[in-house]
Amino acid sequence: MMMLNRLTTDPLLRLFIGIIAGTLAGGGVGEVVGNHIMADPLVGASVGAFVGAAIAGVILAVEE
Repeated sequence: MMMLNRLTTDPLLRLFIGIIAGTLAGGGVGEVVGNHIMADPLVGASVGAFVGAAIAGVILAVEE
């Protein structure tokens, strides 16, 4: 329980988690869009960057 409380209150830790989660999710979405849906890696990279930034922003913006 103490670790969960630290995860939600420590801003530097939330920043790190946001960057990691945004990178992983953006990379996954970008790979799927770029290679399987649109067949254009540039479109996949753009979509992946947008999704990653959105997820990181949501993680950083969520307050208790």
